[in-house]
Amino acid sequence: MPFRQKHQIVGLDIGSAVIKAVELTPLKRGHTLSQYGHLELPTGTIEQGAVANMAHLSDALRELFQRYDFKTRQVALALNSQTVVKETIALEKSADDYLYERVLLESEHHIPFGLEEVNIDFHVIGDHPVNPHLMDILVVAAKKETINAYLQATAAANLKACIVDVDLFALQNSFYQGHPHAKETVALIDIGAQSTLFCVVQDGLPLFSRNLPFGCRQIDQRIAQQQGCSEAEAQRIKFGDSARGIATDQFYRLELDITNRWCTEIGQTVKIYSNSYATQPITHIYLSGGGANVPVFRQQLALETGLLIDLLDPFGPIVIKTDRFDTRTIRGVAPQAAISVGLSLRRANDK
Repeated sequence: MPFRQKHQIVGLDIGSAVIKAVELTPLKRGHTLSQYGHLELPTGTIEQGAVANMAHLSDALRELFQRYDFKTRQVALALNSQTVVKETIALEKSADDYLYERVLLESEHHIPFGLEEVNIDFHVIGDHPVNPHLMDILVVAAKKETINAYLQATAAANLKACIVDVDLFALQNSFYQGHPHAKETVALIDIGAQSTLFCVVQDGLPLFSRNLPFGCRQIDQRIAQQQGCSEAEAQRIKFGDSARGIATDQFYRLELDITNRWCTEIGQTVKIYSNSYATQPITHIYLSGGGANVPVFRQQLALETGLLIDLLDPFGPIVIKTDRFDTRTIRGVAPQAAISVGLSLRRANDK
């Protein structure tokens, strides 16, 4: 299975607001948590999924590894899906050894960049749903300059980036290590600070993905607007760490208004998926990321979609040693750690 690990590696989820880092130690069966850490990023370090300030990022990575006792400096990174091109192509089934070349040739018609500008990877999804002589292949292309910016920042922090993945595959990896026998069609939704990843998987395979233009930062921005303060102060108000405060009913109405819009957007995306995959309906939604912890959101989404809604707990099957970690704290941050856990499950020598 893709989530089994031989050598330790730190999974780094570099978001627009926070870096989350997870290191796991493999056991005979499963894993134990070696270290979890997080660090807020200066505003403007990451914009639309790409490195906007390399010095800020490398400084933050350096501080993260100084603050937490990670055993290795080998890391796995995930590109934000906003920065990659994802296309499903159909090719004739063939037993030849030139599949990669055929994928490249067909990809030229789907990728809006020259092939010399991008790194391309692909995954065979399976049989084409209509034509039995064809197979569907998911092609992912990332611009080399985007990848190189992350590699340069990690190298400047004296880290070795062994793997550069894509967030949707890391999220999928995180889900299946806790649900290894799941056959149902599920939607995995990761709500970040600036954007939200929506992907549908079935039996270990990605079927559909979209990036949605909303995130938790909208709540901070609304508080800042109403209170006439900075977004940093708005975060402190939101978590009750500011003397200014905000009335409970006012905060509830604010969250309700914003998350209503989130639910509408997700509901429309579910319909778009359903129109294309009528025979593979979504039966369950798992939420991760910072927005997953907004209680009113989960309730609204269940009403909007009529589907089962649960939090994705990537630490569920992982041994948490109580003499090293406060289990309540770890379980509390679990939804935000989904992508970093999925990355940390990779092997250091994976291609």
